[in-house]
Amino acid sequence: MPRLVVGRKRNFNNSKLPETTPHVEGELDNPMGVTADAAGTYVFVADTFKHRIVKIRVSDGVEVAAKGAHGIWPDKMIYPQVGM
Repeated sequence: MPRLVVGRKRNFNNSKLPETTPHVEGELDNPMGVTADAAGTYVFVADTFKHRIVKIRVSDGVEVAAKGAHGIWPDKMIYPQVGM
């Protein structure tokens, strides 16, 4: 099963994970949940304090999409959480 690390590059470099582990240097603000698609190709992270959902490709850690902004209108969110 593929592994993806989301966090600060400094912390990743200090970890004991192999350098080949896909990772993304997160620009996330208090993420409060993560889920994956059925194939395990993408993970979706609730970037709670930025009021958005981020889609990340597991194979290389690339953020491929982000959706949301603060508010109550369509396409807006208020403190999203995944899997609650």
